[in-house]
Amino acid sequence: MLNDGFYYYQSHSEQGGRHQGWKDSGDAIVNERGAQVDPPIATCEEQGFVYASKLQFAEVLWWMDRKEDAKRLYREAQELKKRFNEVFWMEEEGFFALGLDSKGRQIRAISSDPGHCIATGIADEALVLRVADRLLSDDMFTGWGIRTLSSENPAFNPYSYHRGSVWPVEHGAFAMGFMRFGLWNHLHRICRALFEAASIFDFYRLPEVFSGHSRDDAHPFPALYPRTNWPQAWSSSAMFSLLQGLLGIYPYAPLNTLIVDPHLPDWLPKITLEGLRVGDSAATIRFYRKENGSSDYRVLETQGRFTLFGSRALGR
Repeated sequence: MLNDGFYYYQSHSEQGGRHQGWKDSGDAIVNERGAQVDPPIATCEEQGFVYASKLQFAEVLWWMDRKEDAKRLYREAQELKKRFNEVFWMEEEGFFALGLDSKGRQIRAISSDPGHCIATGIADEALVLRVADRLLSDDMFTGWGIRTLSSENPAFNPYSYHRGSVWPVEHGAFAMGFMRFGLWNHLHRICRALFEAASIFDFYRLPEVFSGHSRDDAHPFPALYPRTNWPQAWSSSAMFSLLQGLLGIYPYAPLNTLIVDPHLPDWLPKITLEGLRVGDSAATIRFYRKENGSSDYRVLETQGRFTLFGSRALGR
């Protein structure tokens, strides 16, 4: 392993998985020429997950009165973020590299992985819009969702597990990232794509993965990946994250506090959430789109006591 401050994976067991980022199939990681990359590998989303973990655990330690440990983790997170944006960024592509190889060189394939860097917040805010735009470019966005690998990569296969297929679960993370940085148009596009894809499957039940064909007259529906798991719990979870993104829901249970900042698209003008729990309390809230295109909400019912912050408070 390189001593460069980044986090690499490599199996130490003959029976262990070859790849141990979120894309864990044996042929998942390729370079821009479509060639397989051998571990150890530091994927970009792995750095994001470590960054978020350090920040959140620093908060836990602070509340446990372990102030020095909390400060140390916070500083480590900030240093990781700084170096990540320096080393992983590909200026000519306007995108983050998929990862670093065993020699610390960029794996310059265009993939969905940088979407998780937006979600975790490790991506510098000045770079986020370019990354989001690239994720929704024609070679990445099928019309049904974002591909795991660019269709321009020589290794692209719309029926592969991780080299061009669409994973609904990823879009839950993308939604959180787009909400985080106020990229409402990007959020609306992926939400509509996944909601319409779900409407095609029995019971509105998204599979684990479906093919990465472009949505066009020749492909009027997303074809299934062979042997896909269906039903799949993490695909179901993505729909709740998409909805959370549209409604701008930020709960903070320790203080019984709920923040809402809805941005509903024209194709979803109204939705009501019943029994939305926040700590020991619950509420029923109706969100709706107004004639001027902005969104608002009304609290219809509450159980227990909680504090609500939002774009406008119409009632409790």
